[in-house]
Amino acid sequence: MGILIFLSAFSLYLATLAPSFTVGDAGEFCATSVILGLAHSPGYPLFSLTGKLFTILIPWGSFAFRVNILSAVSGAATVAMLYRFLLLLPLPATPNRLFAAAAALSAGITPAFWNSSIQTEVFSLNTLFAILILISLIKKRYAAAAFLYGLGLGNHHTLIFIFPLVAIFMFRDRVFGARRLLQLCIFFVIGFSIYLYLPIRSFSNPALDWGNPETPYRFWRVLSRADYGTMALTTGEKMARSLPIVYGQTVRFFTIFNHQFTIIGFLAGCTGWYIAIRKRYAYAKELLAGWILAGPGFIIFANLPFNAESEGILERFYVLSNLFWAAPLFWALSYLRKNVITTLLAAACVATVAALHFSGSNWRAHYLAYDYGRNVLRTLAPNSIFLMDGGDDTFYSTAYFCFAERRRRDVELHDRGGLVFKNIYGDDFRQLTRDEKERRRQEIERTFHGLRPVYFSTFNRGAMPGVELAPDGVLYRPRGSSTADAMACYSLRGVYDYAYGDYRSRALVPIYPYFLALRALPGLEYWRYVYGRWQYVPWVKSNVKIELQNIAFTAFSKGELLAAAKTYTQLLEFYPEDAYSLVNLGVIEEKLSNPAGAKASYEKAIAANPSYGDAYYNLAVLHWQQKNWPAAIISLKKLLSVSPSDQRALHYLPIAEKFNSEAK
Repeated sequence: MGILIFLSAFSLYLATLAPSFTVGDAGEFCATSVILGLAHSPGYPLFSLTGKLFTILIPWGSFAFRVNILSAVSGAATVAMLYRFLLLLPLPATPNRLFAAAAALSAGITPAFWNSSIQTEVFSLNTLFAILILISLIKKRYAAAAFLYGLGLGNHHTLIFIFPLVAIFMFRDRVFGARRLLQLCIFFVIGFSIYLYLPIRSFSNPALDWGNPETPYRFWRVLSRADYGTMALTTGEKMARSLPIVYGQTVRFFTIFNHQFTIIGFLAGCTGWYIAIRKRYAYAKELLAGWILAGPGFIIFANLPFNAESEGILERFYVLSNLFWAAPLFWALSYLRKNVITTLLAAACVATVAALHFSGSNWRAHYLAYDYGRNVLRTLAPNSIFLMDGGDDTFYSTAYFCFAERRRRDVELHDRGGLVFKNIYGDDFRQLTRDEKERRRQEIERTFHGLRPVYFSTFNRGAMPGVELAPDGVLYRPRGSSTADAMACYSLRGVYDYAYGDYRSRALVPIYPYFLALRALPGLEYWRYVYGRWQYVPWVKSNVKIELQNIAFTAFSKGELLAAAKTYTQLLEFYPEDAYSLVNLGVIEEKLSNPAGAKASYEKAIAANPSYGDAYYNLAVLHWQQKNWPAAIISLKKLLSVSPSDQRALHYLPIAEKFNSEAK
């Protein structure tokens, strides 16, 4: 039965397997598997070594496809081992193998589990280690569990969330002796020593050498994920922890988790937990604790912001909690009478859930990231310097093509953070302040200008001060260095006619219409389309605002007041609380001799952002022109309340007070 379950799951994953690397980290993991490089912190040595093995053993398909098969094999093996694990759980009666198979397959067809098994990602292999550790614990093979735990951490650090469960099992079985604990530590260290691969391989200077961990200090920085904040899941600003936030994260977990198993699977699992604990099934409380830690506990600990981007990041981290949920499903099914009807009902439920999730987990036609990487390379002129400001899809798609498939060897790749590719900004770059880093970038990058074609993957048009950057395809280049637009030779298959279910893919798609809108300046209908369709994507929401502000300011500078007003009006449709645009619209209203409209705009700006000083100052000037001294005084005093050192208010307030007293 175990072999049949493996073949069934593997067949499903293979039928829906992505044909090449996908969005996010997949391109990097594929590349590091081929070239034995070092991926982003903490390096993922086990995955890279295992991926390399699959690129050697599988004789067909691209390197990316072969590494994708690693995920499919790991996912199918996890489902088969989960089936075996469920049969090891003590029950009052002989466990039903068909019910165990149904519960294991139910976990395997959840979107998080399924999607991790059809593309290059570390999570299906991570879950395989988790279930092997659980099997070792139930069989009381603690030496094997310790070794697997150390080795599994070489694939992904989220295994740390099952450590309390390991400790509970050890406490339950009274594994206390110093000699025994020392033995287990030795087995753990042997497994964890997989991380020695990082400094050893780094000395060979592979093309992908994250953190260059050749010294103890740099090795620790990579191992501890120092560039991500060590205990943080992502970079960027973190939310403060509070009871309302914890409540919100808990609601978020159960909302997404309910989607994983559907409401029927969720209620069946809750019933299974109730039955198992009420009837005192062995290991029920331990596994419930494991599920709480790996599920809601992890989401609360990660504490990501409540936005679409975070939702897209979080789903893959449900794989481990989905694994634990198979146990209560099995207990709920086992409590039913074993007959043909209940068996067929369980099989029908699994088939129905698989059908519901099939469209979202069928990645056979997923060429988005592959085509994006090819399109970027098509943009680059021969012998180019390519400077990337950010974006995993840009970093890792180009890394895969250039390093794994050895295409475009004439192109020199550099990330402006000095982490992913060869650092050209100096050994001390990572220790510099933010402003110092920017000055160093500008200093180094300007040396290339005029000597070699320079391209930027960025949204910052001021990346090279003094040099105007113009869009070329989905990149920027110094204006005048080329007359062609690479967008004409791009492959756009699936960009507009494929319904992507994952956030990362949906966030990459708008890069094409965004750059098309740049070429249609000042065509507001293009920006209306981009914003209207993809406003949930943070980079779209922020950069559309910047571009519209630039369009409006350019029109204003040329004296085209009506065109500028039209753009600001459009912008305020999208961002009604944008105080900057409201103030500028007020200035235009003044120039168009509409003081009432100007006053309304300034007051809206103040309501939108009570600390925005320019709104108070402009309102004071408007009152000044109308010789409304009391109102001008009030506005200037409010300006000083939000900006006590504002020189304009400090200068004009005494004058306004003098004029006001004279008027009386």
